Amino acid sequence: MSYVAVRALSKAYDGNSVFKNIDLDVEQGQICVLVGPSGCGKTTLLRGIAGLTLPDSGVIRIDGRDVTRTVPKDRGVGMVFQHYALFPNMTVEQNLSFGLEQQKLPKGEVRKKVDSMIHLMGLEARAKARPATLSGGQKQRVALARALHALLAPYAHRRGIVRALLDLRYVHAPLLGHFNFHHVLHVGA
Repeated sequence: MSYVAVRALSKAYDGNSVFKNIDLDVEQGQICVLVGPSGCGKTTLLRGIAGLTLPDSGVIRIDGRDVTRTVPKDRGVGMVFQHYALFPNMTVEQNLSFGLEQQKLPKGEVRKKVDSMIHLMGLEARAKARPATLSGGQKQRVALARALHALLAPYAHRRGIVRALLDLRYVHAPLLGHFNFHHVLHVGA
């Protein structure tokens, strides 16, 4: 059984079909790359898997569980957007704590999780910086930290191991055993 299974998924906006009857299987640890021209539905499909866009029809299963109508926070899926979606008026710490605070977690727990992610991503020196002052790679690490937080939570006790395996230039095979990575490539029109 596939770890991520999409069956007969369809989505349209204002009567215009983005995709129709899409089937996709991704095994645990597999890297899946979606390639196609702008507007063909790559990002919409990933948003559907993450729960950010509801499909018009079809089924999305993650680890055998139907999550088609499950809210994003209960799916255990993270997504890093092309433009990182960082709040420009917030520091790195504030960007990372925002979602946790929305979950009404205790302040001490939020602080601990934010500090852990800042350390994991090697952003200690930039924790008080705003996105406009960060390099592209630093912005990417903040967005990745935000997306990975929910995925790494079960492995928090092995932070040193995860840190050793996570190199933003390469995705190492041991890390792939635990997470699925989907990447969208935009092909010029």
